[in-house]
Amino acid sequence: RTFGRYSYSRLIPGEKDLFNTVPGARSINPFEFNTALKIWSRSVALDHTWVVNPTLLANFRYGFTRQRQFRDPASIGIDLTSIGFARRFNDEVQIRTLPSFSLQGFQAIGEGGNIYFRRGDNVHSAQSSFSKTLTRHDLKFGFEFRAFLFNDARAPDASGSFSFNQGFTQVDPLRASAVAGHSVASFLLGHPSGGSTRYFPAVSLNQDYYA
Repeated sequence: RTFGRYSYSRLIPGEKDLFNTVPGARSINPFEFNTALKIWSRSVALDHTWVVNPTLLANFRYGFTRQRQFRDPASIGIDLTSIGFARRFNDEVQIRTLPSFSLQGFQAIGEGGNIYFRRGDNVHSAQSSFSKTLTRHDLKFGFEFRAFLFNDARAPDASGSFSFNQGFTQVDPLRASAVAGHSVASFLLGHPSGGSTRYFPAVSLNQDYYA
């Protein structure tokens, strides 16, 4: 006897509680940073039972599941030269998205953090079991194997993170003042007080299990 099953699912988590079954439920994640975290998974299962002889029964199973989670920033692919960045910077950043801008005294803007998100997990599982009927006893034995493959790619500040204060627009940039200069003015002139961009390599892990 052989059995097989294939399943597929696609989710956008964080949707509202449409039937009001969860007190206080609200939309907290589906459009975080104005983008949606999408999850889809596919799985295959096979099962075969074999009657070897009247006293020996064998069963074999195999399963495979792949789940993918991904989220794209709303500004992915932006031409950074269109907002004043140099062509070389535009060509060399890991992923072109709207950088993060932190203006002193104001809420940060941009698409930093873990907005760009890629994750793919593969799980293989295989089992075999045998049942042997003896004169006065039943003997059962088998084997199990599982392989977990984890792949993750993120780019929190791939297009850079820049901060602005009043330093470049106050009367004396070398002398602090509580009344001179403004972070918005420094931002409009394109003079950050600090900034950085980083490269984030993808991570891949593999774990095997035997029993």
